[in-house]
Amino acid sequence: MQEAQNTLEHYLTQVTKRLTDEGFDCRKDVLYNQSLFKCVARKTKFELSKFGFSEYFFLFAHLTSTEVSSLRTFSSDCFEYSIRSKKIPLPRGFFAAVWCFPVAIVGNMDARAVEVIKAENPPKHWASAEIPVVFNLRSKELYFFEKTPLWGSAYYDGFRKMIKRLLAP
Repeated sequence: MQEAQNTLEHYLTQVTKRLTDEGFDCRKDVLYNQSLFKCVARKTKFELSKFGFSEYFFLFAHLTSTEVSSLRTFSSDCFEYSIRSKKIPLPRGFFAAVWCFPVAIVGNMDARAVEVIKAENPPKHWASAEIPVVFNLRSKELYFFEKTPLWGSAYYDGFRKMIKRLLAP
């Protein structure tokens, strides 16, 4: 148990440093509704390629359940938090967008849950994205949607590269 906690803390320290180096504001132990996010990283920037301001959120939590329904609930909570915490007062779609990356840190994942995460289209949102990511502490692997959906297809290659660059162990 202590080894898993050390691995979790090591991963969070490593990733938080990377996010901070890229200009993200990182806050530890953020309570939202009934969820405790180990870290919330937020960055706002103007991106011509996305037609306005983009607010990026990476939210990390240690989950004991790897049931697909638990991962979906966590992801939904993270998206709701991101929408409520955005700093740009413009409505989404009017020169403003929110990109949310819920990162579930788990002890281990079963093969079925991994396949769902890698193959299931993320939830669709107006001028936003909710892209769940899972980090497996045991195997040190990241799992996330590997395909390109029609809705938002122009952005997904960049999102995947960002996930790998910022979240890889």
